[in-house]
Amino acid sequence: MLRGLLVVLLSLLLTACMGQPGRDVVRAGLQVQLEQTQQELGRQLRLEPPRVKVTRVRVAAVSPLTIGDRPSFRVEGDYDWRQGRAEQATLSAQVPFEIYLQRQVQARTWRLARPAGETEGQQRWRTFYIPPV
Repeated sequence: MLRGLLVVLLSLLLTACMGQPGRDVVRAGLQVQLEQTQQELGRQLRLEPPRVKVTRVRVAAVSPLTIGDRPSFRVEGDYDWRQGRAEQATLSAQVPFEIYLQRQVQARTWRLARPAGETEGQQRWRTFYIPPV
């Protein structure tokens, strides 16, 4: 019990020292997640996925957590995104989101973390590289 509490406190301290993801990192993570979703839908429907772009992000809450053995964050808020070409663009505004971002070892890059089910009561995650912003 004490060891578990110590691990949680150490993780929170480490996370606080490393800093939270900035708005640009959140936007880039949302862009990766949105593109993945569009590609999957396109495959299922056998259609070319439309081009999408996250245009505005409003962060409401950031909570530290640990995914695997890495400090991570659960970020909540809403965003706007645009689909299609400028002359025919469709805008979706104030779409709520919950996203998980994981800081990498050298603290230079971030990864998008997505739940991938459970194994023996443990949450599994898949992570995806977020290009630098």
